[in-house]
Amino acid sequence: MWYKIGVITALIAVVTIPAGLLTMLFASPQAGAAVFILGWLFFVPVIPLLALLYTMSTASEKSDDPLTVLKQQYAAGELDEEEFCTRVERLLETEYPERTTNYETDLSCEYERETEI
Repeated sequence: MWYKIGVITALIAVVTIPAGLLTMLFASPQAGAAVFILGWLFFVPVIPLLALLYTMSTASEKSDDPLTVLKQQYAAGELDEEEFCTRVERLLETEYPERTTNYETDLSCEYERETEI
């Protein structure tokens, strides 16, 4: 993605030169100066900044809770019940020791196995 942004920014910087010169020749020097100012001082720095903001916003949306990711994998059939339970228990023991009691009633695989028998 950054390669594409760099290419677009470079193209705008390069195209600004003939566009500004042609504007100076056929319109007025003030209009040509406006093209140079908009091209080099606005578009060239703003395009990478907008790309950075977009990247940061999408990265924050992708950082899901690991427990939510496990639930989605289980629902999609990527994990069987035993693997799901093992990973949930390991996750709760290592990353969420304070939240273990909150999830025991919702995700207790031991409870599910007992009720199936």
